[in-house]
Amino acid sequence: MVIATFSIRKLLAPLLLLYAMVFFLFFITLSHPADRTLFDFIASKGAFSVFLVVVGWPSGIAVAAFIGCITFQLMFRNGRAIWISGNRVIHLSRFYSAIRREEIQGTSIGSVGRWGQPALIISLASGNQKIVQTGAFYESPDVIMARLNSWWQHSPREQLGSD
Repeated sequence: MVIATFSIRKLLAPLLLLYAMVFFLFFITLSHPADRTLFDFIASKGAFSVFLVVVGWPSGIAVAAFIGCITFQLMFRNGRAIWISGNRVIHLSRFYSAIRREEIQGTSIGSVGRWGQPALIISLASGNQKIVQTGAFYESPDVIMARLNSWWQHSPREQLGSD
């Protein structure tokens, strides 16, 4: 059961921008004159180039993996962002994350970040909260919360231990 889907309209420009930034990062660190090795060229440019390679490459690979997951969801999984699989609600934020039904204590709508992005806040039995930003989703936070509450509150409780 799909709870929320990514909006292609909201994600197309940011995804293309991120792809371009990652490509540019790799391009500027890999391009060098033909008469010099890559390592000599990077060392000749100073500390910033070394920092760019040491920090930029791992960061670029992490960003590429994340946008690859989102692109995969958009292209091959009909844009699923939050969905139900057995006894778990699964969502894609930085990683795929699953929350078991019995761990959920409640849901609410809030905002997060500097610009107050809309978010679904899932309160867990441990006292922690899972925050799922909903700004890139097709559905509004109200609709997402209603669907999640419908599954969480009205599903048969005898199935809690099964997957």
